[in-house]
Amino acid sequence: MPEPPPREQPPPPPEQPEPVAVIGTAREPEEPVEDFFKCRDYTPAIFNELQSLFDLLKQS
Repeated sequence: MPEPPPREQPPPPPEQPEPVAVIGTAREPEEPVEDFFKCRDYTPAIFNELQSLFDLLKQS
């Protein structure tokens, strides 16, 4: 009897680094909680420059 044809081997999986999960540790916040909840000005500088133009428009 003739030998059966050899089965095709599946290609080996590509070498990929294992995913690394970043796990944070519980630690004290760097700033006090009171400061954390204070309102901060996140307005971009361009809006501060435009504010005077808006004031002029309101006056006209």
